Amino acid sequence: MRKSLQYLTGGLLLVIQSAAFAQPTFSVVNLNTANPMRKVVFATPQRMFIGSNSGTVYRSNNSGVTWDSLNIGYGMAVRDLFFTDSVTGYATGGSAGTFNGRIYKTTNAGNTWTQQTLDTTYYPSTAFPASFELYGLFFTSSTTGYVCGQSGILQKTTNGGATWTFQNADNRPTENLFDIMFINDSVGLAVAQSGRIFATDSSAGNWDAERYSPSNPRLTNLRIHNNTLFTVGSPGGSTQGGTILRYTGSNLFERDSLLVMARWQQVNSPLFRGGTDNPRLTNIAFRGSEGVISSRGGKILYTSNSGQTWDSLANPSPNPLVDINDVTISPNGIVWFASEGGILLRSNQILGLPSLVATRSEQIKVYPNPTQGLCRINGLAGSKEPYQLTLSDMTGKSIIQKSATVQEADEVQIDISDLSTGMYMITIQGSDRVYTGRIVKE
Repeated sequence: MRKSLQYLTGGLLLVIQSAAFAQPTFSVVNLNTANPMRKVVFATPQRMFIGSNSGTVYRSNNSGVTWDSLNIGYGMAVRDLFFTDSVTGYATGGSAGTFNGRIYKTTNAGNTWTQQTLDTTYYPSTAFPASFELYGLFFTSSTTGYVCGQSGILQKTTNGGATWTFQNADNRPTENLFDIMFINDSVGLAVAQSGRIFATDSSAGNWDAERYSPSNPRLTNLRIHNNTLFTVGSPGGSTQGGTILRYTGSNLFERDSLLVMARWQQVNSPLFRGGTDNPRLTNIAFRGSEGVISSRGGKILYTSNSGQTWDSLANPSPNPLVDINDVTISPNGIVWFASEGGILLRSNQILGLPSLVATRSEQIKVYPNPTQGLCRINGLAGSKEPYQLTLSDMTGKSIIQKSATVQEADEVQIDISDLSTGMYMITIQGSDRVYTGRIVKE
């Protein structure tokens, strides 16, 4: 969606009512490698990618049953992956002191990759760094995207990566930026190693920074869930332990910066107790009211109430102490963890909507997707009962609602020509089933 927005195709998921929540357990998926797994993302409900060290990307076209090993052509640690459709994606990474950070693009589902060129002509206050890593990626459309990284690098493309330009990140050009996320076309956030949270509310490329608190947590990841922003990390410095922050305000850009900072609320974490056995949290993912957090040291946190409280799960076997670098939840509700030592974990249960468990996938055709206006939804076969269609933005705000009865025509149409470019969530709910998916407006 790392990121909740990474499911960009028209495949939708049927879920039927079943038992209540139960904490998930996990199994190991063997890729026959000791390569550290850095990132796991989905381009479609079936096509998934794993970024690892040595420039290797692993791809599965059948939801993790079988895998292909793909070589980007440069021996970097792949830090982030983002796919804007089923075949077009981007990879970032590098190794400071050894390799320059790079960004690569594929237009054929990872078979080949082409290096993109970063902007080195302007860099605030100092020369462009000789060696650096790139960390976070986010695209708001098929052509507009952002990348952040070491030494305060924050750049934007408006042409699908053909060119990149600098964004002005406050007055701290040497600060490492670990993750970046946009709520809509113009409102974006980036989190930094010192705990500073950078934000922009315009397309001019100007960013402001507000520090969460004097404790300077090391923040590594951003997520929005049910209109609430979350970020995770560690307290910073030499102290380890889980930090979970939740933004409780409604406006990130209030003039009173102290008020903004006060509305970042720390959520109690069972790992935040001090000592050497409390690892840094690395990523957070939600589906419905359930969520999971990954961490260094193999600890896994779980919530069933949209992140209000968290529990620590039993360590997965066979290696309970392996560092977990990333977590994501697939479109069909399976939790995937990318770990050190070549270990890939998947949940044995489905995470999903309250009291709903997915039992099988059905391909619902949403086309054209991406679209510039009219979108057709095909495959809601023959039910005489009405469906409730809801189109929401990525903050969860409902934009379009309509009821439809699908009989012989077997097609529903919605017109989004008046909406801003970007990504939207569509939910189609019947009396005994729910379809969910994403639509991209160009």
